[in-house]
Amino acid sequence: MPVVQFRVFHTEYSIRNTAQLQEKKTRGAKPDLRAIGLRIRSLRAEMKQVEFASELGISQAQLSKIERGEVAPTLELLVRLSSKFKKTVDWIVNGNS
Repeated sequence: MPVVQFRVFHTEYSIRNTAQLQEKKTRGAKPDLRAIGLRIRSLRAEMKQVEFASELGISQAQLSKIERGEVAPTLELLVRLSSKFKKTVDWIVNGNS
């Protein structure tokens, strides 16, 4: 009987831990990638995507995806934007000054 008890304990323990992990994942607020992209687009102003992307060290396609909210900018890119435009990373990500 010890083997059966172990299996029951193991199964219940796994189910409980999986539920707790799922709960933790849904607690954190997800960034609004579309809003981040629009703020980055506003920093670009009248500059063409190709030129802007080149200055940031990324491809035009990657910049396009970021501006449309399809992918999140990397932390490295956020820091580059922050220093180049004298905006805080918080402003770029959340819109807060």
